[in-house]
Amino acid sequence: MVKAKIVLIIFLLNSAPVIAQYSQQDTLYKGGMKIFAKYATDNSYDARLLDAEIKRNNNDLKLGRSIIYPEIKAFADYHWFWGDIPNYIFPPEEGSVLSNNQTGGFYPVPLGLSNNLLMGLRLKQRIYDHRMFIANEGNEVYSEIEMLQKKQNNEEIIYQTGIAYFELLQLKTNLAIIDFNLGRMAKFQSIISVRLKNQMADSLELRRILLEKEELKLKKDQLLAGINTKTRYFKMIVGLGPESSIEIVPDHSDTTFIEGLQTYDQEALSTRQKLLEGKLKANNIKSQATKSDYYPTLNFEANLLWQFQSPDINMFSDNAFSNNISALGLALDIPIVNGMQKKIKLEQIDIDNTITSLQKEKLILAENLLLEQASSKLDQLIERYKQQQKMVDYTRDFMILMDKKYRQGISNIRDMLEANNEYIEEKSELNNLFYQVKIAEVNYLKAVGNLELLLN
Repeated sequence: MVKAKIVLIIFLLNSAPVIAQYSQQDTLYKGGMKIFAKYATDNSYDARLLDAEIKRNNNDLKLGRSIIYPEIKAFADYHWFWGDIPNYIFPPEEGSVLSNNQTGGFYPVPLGLSNNLLMGLRLKQRIYDHRMFIANEGNEVYSEIEMLQKKQNNEEIIYQTGIAYFELLQLKTNLAIIDFNLGRMAKFQSIISVRLKNQMADSLELRRILLEKEELKLKKDQLLAGINTKTRYFKMIVGLGPESSIEIVPDHSDTTFIEGLQTYDQEALSTRQKLLEGKLKANNIKSQATKSDYYPTLNFEANLLWQFQSPDINMFSDNAFSNNISALGLALDIPIVNGMQKKIKLEQIDIDNTITSLQKEKLILAENLLLEQASSKLDQLIERYKQQQKMVDYTRDFMILMDKKYRQGISNIRDMLEANNEYIEEKSELNNLFYQVKIAEVNYLKAVGNLELLLN
């Protein structure tokens, strides 16, 4: 009986068949909660923002690892001395040697020529760095964190989509109930009009019906405005533009309760707790990387250098001189004193670990409390829903009875309308309770870490 009532409301809402897919044609998106949630995990703004943040973080990691990759630089330095080139004065005993015994005095030798060019290639390759030993472990840790970030983001997207979806569906089914009531009022108006012609009713009865219709139309306009606002919010959550259109086509799981929901156990660690564990591992990697600055580094260096000197700009003339001064070598850097910078960084990492551990403890307590509240609220709402179903059955039977009595002339229009309004109110309350249960299911699944169940 419960399922039949909800299916009837949904049938009033949508006469189209349930479609288990979404289609993009003329910017129309159609489907149930599963379809929109799956679409949102790939296309929502939050999903795209996370992808961009992950790319940025990966680039930061690549930047930190760039020290182990080779560096090759080409250069050319040209200098022109516009003044007189200074001389180096050799003493007499050396001047006779340099001048082939042509002079026994001081012997001046120019230090160089006016035009000087130094060009070449420099290669530098880090062949030992303590960071190399933690690179693989760091890759595993950051890959795990990236996976958990995506999982947490998807869970939050599914949660927000599910809540917004059922809130929107609740408004739409309330609209269907108002339309149903307007249809009944139209029938009452027709019946009373006939009775007025036959002088079997008073004009006040027709006036009462018309006032009831006007009030329902005002409620409908207010509800339509709420549906419009909620639809725009839903499209934003899913990742659809304001120019797109959506059509809600509920599937079976949207119109029934999830069977045996309370049997799902909470995971040993929630995604948020696993993320905090990953942060502790990442801090350990940062600590090791910072301590690497205390270890020596060894670089291989190759300098391919050519030096040119010439009295004019032409470095390849007969009067020019050139030398190949290329060399290979190893450069060993041994840190001795790093000051306080590294020590302060390590202290900051220890403080971050303390903060993360406290956050984890607080999160565990908060999630346990959230689970208790979600489970208790779900149980209470289900019991209220069952009780409300009995009230709907009673008011429906009473409305049918009063309608029959009015047609027989036994009761008046006031009694019939009161019975009708009472039934509509109880039915609306049942509808609202149904979607409160659906929203409570979403909150419960979030508390136990099984939001993916909504997509199955």
